[in-house]
Amino acid sequence: MMRSKITFILFSAAIVATIGWHVSSTHTPPCSIFSQMQQAQPLEMTIEADWSTLMANKHSSKGLPASVSYTNANGITHHWNAKVKTRGKTRLALCDFPPLKLQFDARELRKAGLQAFSSLKLVTQCKADEQLLLKEYLAYQLYNKLTEKSFKVQLARITYRDQSGKHAPFQQYALIMENTAEMASRLGGRLLETTQSDIKTIDASQYRLLTVFQYMIGNTDWNLNKQHNIRLVKLPQMPAPTPIPYDFDHAGLVNAPYAKPHPQLPISKVTQRLFQWRGQDPESLQKTLRLFRDKKNELLQTVHTIYGLSPQERQSTINYLESFFEVINSKAIKGHAIVSWVQEKGAVEG
Repeated sequence: MMRSKITFILFSAAIVATIGWHVSSTHTPPCSIFSQMQQAQPLEMTIEADWSTLMANKHSSKGLPASVSYTNANGITHHWNAKVKTRGKTRLALCDFPPLKLQFDARELRKAGLQAFSSLKLVTQCKADEQLLLKEYLAYQLYNKLTEKSFKVQLARITYRDQSGKHAPFQQYALIMENTAEMASRLGGRLLETTQSDIKTIDASQYRLLTVFQYMIGNTDWNLNKQHNIRLVKLPQMPAPTPIPYDFDHAGLVNAPYAKPHPQLPISKVTQRLFQWRGQDPESLQKTLRLFRDKKNELLQTVHTIYGLSPQERQSTINYLESFFEVINSKAIKGHAIVSWVQEKGAVEG
């Protein structure tokens, strides 16, 4: 991997389509359609669209009319009209069923008393094995436990109904992603667009957390310079932007059959861990590693909370995470010896 040209600043500061809604309510402050969907259990949702046409033209950027309905945690059923289209690159090419985006009308959102975050990304079940999606959901949940500077996701059980009547309804898991602008707003900041090429500094504390987390789940499918699977948020009174990761299907924790490391990396399979930190102060990692040690029980307990994860996958996932803690608890990375561990940046088998 090429050495990053970004410098890392350490600092501390306080975190200072047509649509119709058939249920009226007031919110102070107004909620969003995503927050309306959030609940502990999987959200039961139905999306009706012309799936035959969508699948036949899955590389088209044109959205198709869709009817969306779900019942939230309060037992209230909501019905929406929206537009649905495919999205993504790698998964669009590889998956049996493509990732999706639901697009709503921002004016109608405001009229309904909701915030105008008008699009939602759906991470759909790529292959027949639903366990892969559930493990990716777990990755998001683990990062949520470590920091609020992260994407929220809602696990959903979606029934897809074909308007053309050519295909019988089918049901699969999906992840509903928090709107990116909404995530930045929730943190009190603003999103930095990926086209900006003048980013020379980054929040060092959050960067350390990010890289150790990616090491823990065995994910190398990210790049800070190219902002690949990373979004940057500028928080108020913060001298450098905060990196927010997403898209974990290539992680060793998930171990998807299609996932392979980049050929330039010194690992042969995604279950091998590779530490990709490029900071300048190895000793500063001790505080970050201490956080992971302190959070160990909470992180492992999170594995048991994932709905639908099979006993076999639950245990293998715990074993994979335990192997991470064995590494960071070893004498080889305690004290000043952590410098050599960081400098080696060797691959570790999970």
